[in-house]
Amino acid sequence: MTNSINFDLCPEFQLRGAGFPSSWPGRLASDRTSDWATRFDEEVRTLQDIYASERLQEAIWWQNPAFAGNVLPALLRGDCNISNSKSRRRLKKFVSYLQRYCAKNEVIGFFGPVGFGHLVSGSTEARDSRGPWLRDRKVYMEPWVVHALWRHFTSQAPQHALLWLSPKVRLEQGVVFDGSASRRANGGRAITEEMQRLLERLKQAPQSTETLLGEGFDEATLTLARRQSWISPLPAIPSNGFPLDWAVQKAQEYHPSIGEPLLKELARFRSCLEQMSVGESRSDRLPHLIQNFQQLIASKNSGQVSRNKGAFYGGRLGFYEEGVRRSMELPAGWVESVLPALGLVLRSARWMALETARTADDLLLEKARKLHRRYGDGYPAVLLWEKTIDIFSKPSLLGFPEAEAELSRRWQQALGEPDLERSGASFSCEEVSRRVELLFPQQTHSYKGARFHSCDILFTAQGKAVLGEIHPCLFPFQDLSTTLHHPHIETLRSWYRNRREGRDVRPATFVPFTRLHLDGRIDQEAYAVLVDPHHGSWRPASQQVRLGDLTVHPSEERFCLRAPNLPDVDLLDFFSGELSELQSLHFSPFSRIGPGHRVEIGGLVVKRADWALKLSDFSSLQPLETAERISRLNRELIGKDLPAQFFARFPKEVKPLLIVRDSVLFLDLFWSLLVASGECRCSEVLPALDEAWLQTPEGLATGEARFVLFDKSCR
Repeated sequence: MTNSINFDLCPEFQLRGAGFPSSWPGRLASDRTSDWATRFDEEVRTLQDIYASERLQEAIWWQNPAFAGNVLPALLRGDCNISNSKSRRRLKKFVSYLQRYCAKNEVIGFFGPVGFGHLVSGSTEARDSRGPWLRDRKVYMEPWVVHALWRHFTSQAPQHALLWLSPKVRLEQGVVFDGSASRRANGGRAITEEMQRLLERLKQAPQSTETLLGEGFDEATLTLARRQSWISPLPAIPSNGFPLDWAVQKAQEYHPSIGEPLLKELARFRSCLEQMSVGESRSDRLPHLIQNFQQLIASKNSGQVSRNKGAFYGGRLGFYEEGVRRSMELPAGWVESVLPALGLVLRSARWMALETARTADDLLLEKARKLHRRYGDGYPAVLLWEKTIDIFSKPSLLGFPEAEAELSRRWQQALGEPDLERSGASFSCEEVSRRVELLFPQQTHSYKGARFHSCDILFTAQGKAVLGEIHPCLFPFQDLSTTLHHPHIETLRSWYRNRREGRDVRPATFVPFTRLHLDGRIDQEAYAVLVDPHHGSWRPASQQVRLGDLTVHPSEERFCLRAPNLPDVDLLDFFSGELSELQSLHFSPFSRIGPGHRVEIGGLVVKRADWALKLSDFSSLQPLETAERISRLNRELIGKDLPAQFFARFPKEVKPLLIVRDSVLFLDLFWSLLVASGECRCSEVLPALDEAWLQTPEGLATGEARFVLFDKSCR
């Protein structure tokens, strides 16, 4: 499918949705004329009724076992005291989970299952495929749990633990390069002949300490190599989504003193995962299974049942469930009718992508030239990697704040001042297209990362389109979930392959979670560069190369990375994966346009009506008792024209929260977050929650389609 502004639309889309009915949060709205205590008790009883859902209990157990075990039983018993701040704090936590499960479009567990769909020409309504609501449910384990097991069992018999060479290490005669700063040996570190032999030996294959000592290596040499992080007893686990299978195979290569107890423990973990994966409803036994799994982890992980508090589901707990909803067909006409408007927004996405890519390119070239002046042609790529990777941890270095501000300024100029007397600003594509073309001109900078863009579109049951987020430089079908579950994966791969330019070379960077990491899985022919000692790649060995084997060379007025049997890769192209992840998160063309009315272009709602609120706006409420404060807050929000349901985005929160204006529990949550953050941006819920159309077992849920478009004009 094409539009007039040179974008190809992929007919396959990702379906993202909530796992519970959108009507549930609204049930907490209570009579504003009643007193605080009456409303509180009424809403708590409603929460208890909602919590009676076994699926909801199960969702909370999956996401936060500690909260589920310690708090929810008290809620079910009705052990909630209005005057007890601890009770109210727990209720606010539960309310925050409820709004997430009912009003957020996710791809997480069975309460926001992975879904896919296809655009169909000639159709006029959305159609679910046949079969059960959930097509599949399976529990997976994260690689960090395997590493915890490896640490435990190899420490029991360290002489038999295999030692692995870091992929960053580059060996030349008498010198090792690992990326660390050194003024000697042309950027490397001088090493002894024995150290040279040791590292060359481990480059061929991992060996145990006992074997190496038996071959005559000195123990002090091994100790030094470990201290310098050139070698490690922890292997690099491939990111294939099945670390347990890999661990079972790898454990068999170890000495029986490590391999046998490790295999027994892995069998216990597998049994636990299989039990958690069996059955449609497991709420009666799920708590025991999860607690058993956590006890297994704690017993081999220094007593810790999780890691990275506050991190992603799965990455934190060490296990996660993947739920897959049945696929769906949407009328192609729903999207085709708004493609001209979408093309205008994507034109600005292209502009921002190339602006920030140019800044990144300048920074990378500056680093590469500086190293080239010092070390000459063919210097080790690990030196460049260590000098440049920090760029991507600091978005301000890449000019994102300035680019975002300029993007919004140009869109404000393109749209002009809205008529505040109207309920919103509506434009035809013809009205704004000329200004958009002038304000976002075609650029000449070359950047392969800008070939694909994705966008989220929310539809009403009648096909009215609302633009959600736009993610420049993001091809969303690059993750493990797509590879495992997409019903037309080969069709999707073919669509991508026909628009790909050359074979990509991507660093296999570490992430704290596996399932949604965009590591190029749609492209089976790309190469992976191993850059992390403990994080491997899912690609075959013939398509893997160590960072230590790459060198940097001038190429015309630029630089490329080179390795045996690998096509030369341009410097910016090599880092495009790191850059595009940032670009996909920093595109909000209308968020900085002053708070005001809804904006619609060519039938596509591109900006919801929104409101900017500050704590100082409600200074008179702060000294009041809770009951009076909540009552006054409700009236003031009504006075500011906030609708009965709205989203509030707080600076310290990753996602916006749904707020039910006439619920004292929701208002209590809203107030606590406003006090903590000092400000928030609120927006209307559009489509409204009562326009939900995705089927769930309990009722209709919200949903959105994530589309991907190919920019044919990008080089």
